[in-house]
Amino acid sequence: MTKTKQTNDVIAKPGGLSLRVLIVEDDPEMSDLLASMVRSMPQRYTIQQASNGAEALAQLRAHRPDLVLLDLLMPGINGYEVLRQMRADPDLRDVPVVIVSAKGDGEEAVRAPALGVGRASGLTVGEVVSCLRAMLDALVICSSGDTAPAHPAATPA
Repeated sequence: MTKTKQTNDVIAKPGGLSLRVLIVEDDPEMSDLLASMVRSMPQRYTIQQASNGAEALAQLRAHRPDLVLLDLLMPGINGYEVLRQMRADPDLRDVPVVIVSAKGDGEEAVRAPALGVGRASGLTVGEVVSCLRAMLDALVICSSGDTAPAHPAATPA
């Protein structure tokens, strides 16, 4: 077996597929930044991007992702409604969602029942990358049944 084949077998999702990540963000530059962050991870990912809530819901139902990176404040169907509809759908309710939004409605800090990452002064790009890496590592562990991350956690910049 070649080294490349062994590496692909180790990092691939069971069945030989890469993990699917849906990025829901109306700001094209932020969406591309998040996609670059995900691509920089050692795990293999298939990245889909949606620029609004309606597009996100259509993609969610057509191709169930393994993880959603979700902006809350978007025109039209916002991230809160996307999340509400996901939780109401038996096929989507268990898809992990990472909220990627600076502020919520009324400019209050975003709060999520399962996980919140933030600081009043904001986070550096390096800190966001570190948090994202830790969350993606956790997703890989859950998908593969392993008990340790593929690489040590990065130190925030």
